[in-house]
Amino acid sequence: QISAEVLKKKAEISGNNQFTIYGNEQVKKVNEIKVFDRWGNAIWQTTTNCLNQPSLGWDGTINGTQIETGVYTYVAEVEIFSGEKKLVSGDITWVK
Repeated sequence: QISAEVLKKKAEISGNNQFTIYGNEQVKKVNEIKVFDRWGNAIWQTTTNCLNQPSLGWDGTINGTQIETGVYTYVAEVEIFSGEKKLVSGDITWVK
């Protein structure tokens, strides 16, 4: 199973301030994550393997500026230990 964490503002909830992909023992790595605003603009992406590592994920900023409250979408390519690659997508809710 692959899941994503809800993103909250750093000042309000410590420890839940980065978005990343979480996976079970079948997931080898995250090849890429892209985050989009409500208009479909890519606002963040990484090719760093941030699987289960929130410190390597998205911090809820665009060019160093905190994003506004809202719902953002993501698409990620994950690799399973069998070598199969899967696309996963979903929503990120940002709460101030």
